[in-house]
Amino acid sequence: MDASGRLYMAYSQSGCGVKCFKKVSGNWYLDWDVMDMHFVDVCDIDPASDGRKMYGLQEIYDLDMTKTTPGTEWKLSGYTLDAYRFPADGRGMGIVKEEHEHGLTTAWIRYINGKRFLFGQGMTCQWLPIWKFEDNSNIARPSAFLTLEHRIYDVKPDLYWPPNIPGNPYSGIYIWRDLNNDADYQANEYVQTNTFQNEIVWIDYSGNIWSSNGSAIWKKSPNGLDANGNPIYDDAHTTTYNSGLTGINKLVYLDDRDIMVMNTGGECRNLGTIHVFSNFTKSNKAELCSFVPHQNDMPGGLAAAGDYIFTGWNWHGGATGFSQVWVYSLTTGAYVGRLDPGTETMQDIGYGITAFKRSNGEYLVNIEDDGLGKCIMYRWCPSGNCGQVAVQQFNRSHGASAITGKGNGERSLYSIDGRIINRGVADGRVRVVIAQEIGTSAVKRIFLTH
Repeated sequence: MDASGRLYMAYSQSGCGVKCFKKVSGNWYLDWDVMDMHFVDVCDIDPASDGRKMYGLQEIYDLDMTKTTPGTEWKLSGYTLDAYRFPADGRGMGIVKEEHEHGLTTAWIRYINGKRFLFGQGMTCQWLPIWKFEDNSNIARPSAFLTLEHRIYDVKPDLYWPPNIPGNPYSGIYIWRDLNNDADYQANEYVQTNTFQNEIVWIDYSGNIWSSNGSAIWKKSPNGLDANGNPIYDDAHTTTYNSGLTGINKLVYLDDRDIMVMNTGGECRNLGTIHVFSNFTKSNKAELCSFVPHQNDMPGGLAAAGDYIFTGWNWHGGATGFSQVWVYSLTTGAYVGRLDPGTETMQDIGYGITAFKRSNGEYLVNIEDDGLGKCIMYRWCPSGNCGQVAVQQFNRSHGASAITGKGNGERSLYSIDGRIINRGVADGRVRVVIAQEIGTSAVKRIFLTH
């Protein structure tokens, strides 16, 4: 409590949110609220929502795309983690989710047999956990896991996760499924697999898990759901494809058009050469294009949607990286333009970009920014006729000024029209300045700092 009698409460199981309450006529009221739900996380659009709902590893956001005032489109509408009921959920374990491990950073939302599932990845491409949503609830609980047993970084004595994998810590790669429905890991629930690589993974919108050993491509198709509602993945329902390439370290498969985007060279967080194949699963497979992302010296992150490929700029060390997004033609590899958030950001996780094309032709591109603990969303309309094109950045950055409501930090809202709406410091007021155009298309962004 401060000298004015205002009460401050920190919240968010894995974030750094602050609520400030004031007392009026004997009753407490919320005065202001600062959310910082993400550290090294990237969000994903719910494909069933046409861009009206978005998921993080723990959070659900509702997006009202009809709103035209920048920053008013989003609201936090749900929280999917219940670490008290499910203590073995790695999202609620600091030693797995955060700290030096950063083991759960990328969210993908998918549907299998009409049921919602959350898929995840880690900063250094450690594994593929899967959570199922409880019926009539937004709580997601551990359901399946594809991984080798991984030693948690910088922990002594050695700690391996997930627990209870049969054999020694490096006995192979396993598929875990929650057979007894207790959301915990027992040794008898693991089955070894020979067709999965945890560092190279993609989940398409049909729930197929794509992976590679660097040359062969594996597609694990879900064999329905078991009696407890867990997706069934096994080697018996895995198809192998010859990529014709070597050194693959990233995949994005567009199942609506049978197009495969692959990267060769680089490593988990860096790109080398991008290759695009049409009719990938058919006998007339053909390479449409290949190109080296050349607008920066350390490209990282790969996403594809609609007619475009999106890449980022990986962290160089220190606070010098940027959460910029480079845009390329899907069919020719030609450079289209760049989405630029500012200079205070950085992306440095293996799967740090997600992209979605809405039915109106608008693209929603999310990129991780752990420089100021947030996820940046771009809204881009290539045709210029998608309606509202405001872009929002989710969650205010954290800092002392955010907690006190005072200081010399500044919140900024960026708009394509250049109108100055208001200007001020970290008291909730904003300024609006010109953003950026790519070709004839408009891009807006909202950038809030303290």
